[in-house]
Amino acid sequence: LLRRAADLISRMNVLRSCVFAAALAISAGLVPSALAQADITPDVRRSAQLSTDQTALVQRFVKDNSGGLGSDNPQSVRRNRVALLEQLADPQASPAFRVEFSKALVPLLRPMLSSGADMAIINALVLAGDLATGDSVALLRDALKSPKPAIRYQAAFGMRRTFEALAAMATPTMRNDQSEEIVRELATRISAEEDALVVDGLIYAGIEAARVPTLRSFALARIAGAVATKVKALTGGAGSEQLSGALLRASVGVRDALSSTQAGQTSPEAVKAAAELGGRLIAYCVRGVESKSLPMAQKGEVDYVIRELYAQLATTAETIVLLAATLQGATPPESRKIGEKLKASTTISDASFGEDARLLVGRTGLLSKAPFSFDPGTFLDN
Repeated sequence: LLRRAADLISRMNVLRSCVFAAALAISAGLVPSALAQADITPDVRRSAQLSTDQTALVQRFVKDNSGGLGSDNPQSVRRNRVALLEQLADPQASPAFRVEFSKALVPLLRPMLSSGADMAIINALVLAGDLATGDSVALLRDALKSPKPAIRYQAAFGMRRTFEALAAMATPTMRNDQSEEIVRELATRISAEEDALVVDGLIYAGIEAARVPTLRSFALARIAGAVATKVKALTGGAGSEQLSGALLRASVGVRDALSSTQAGQTSPEAVKAAAELGGRLIAYCVRGVESKSLPMAQKGEVDYVIRELYAQLATTAETIVLLAATLQGATPPESRKIGEKLKASTTISDASFGEDARLLVGRTGLLSKAPFSFDPGTFLDN
């Protein structure tokens, strides 16, 4: 399922401009590490508290390796970016080092964000994401307000990189309340964002936040809740392939978060938010089928991609609901394998899908009962 999900989601990337493609390449770190300068030794990067001389070394290194970042020379930009990123790639780099590195670099990145040059902005956001400090996150949050989808996507990707870095730190560079504020920002943006690929990037960042142990419940509750709200607003028939791909990423991330936890490790609020997301996604699939806007298609046909995507959404959403019930101490029913019925793409299997889906999200379905007790009609009116 994950491989198929990745394949479906990756199809969306071709819809972006060359600038957007360049952003993805830079973010993925597709640069040769041999170009990076190693003037900062490991003992400096890993020092719990930097001396005056070490601080001066960091400042000098940043100054010497940042002059080309905003230039029109691709080689200069690349050389500086690689040199800076390589210092941040050390998994044992201390919070003290990162903070000093950030103090030296962020003031140089901020003018790049207002330069109007997309590549300069993207480079600034790549570096800000890997810095993973309060000051660097402020740059990312500003970039989320950009009118350009490619820039907003890169800002979301930077948030994802920030949470990846935080998860790997023995001592985080940011307080938990600062990290929670980023999660709130992501949730707000997910609800308001109209570009499907940017939504996908925001969701990805939120899922990474939920992998940070100290943020698990908080992030899961906010991100699942934000995606559920977005799905609720989709009152029409079948949504676009791009948006459905983003929703699939959310469902897979939430499913994995629930399946990797034990009862009591995740807050009841987070589990209920996950259950609501599962319910909203199942109802979303039901509306697509019953409005006749989800095309009938068999493998090999053009419309099969969206049909299969919906089937995977239904499968993952059903799993979320059943896992949530288990974590809440209930005894869930056996899976009805609703995704397989949706994938079969026949009139009879679609009807069977609708009947089985209502056992979970109908007015008297599983989610209307304890321990969830959602009001009848929360997901489907009939």
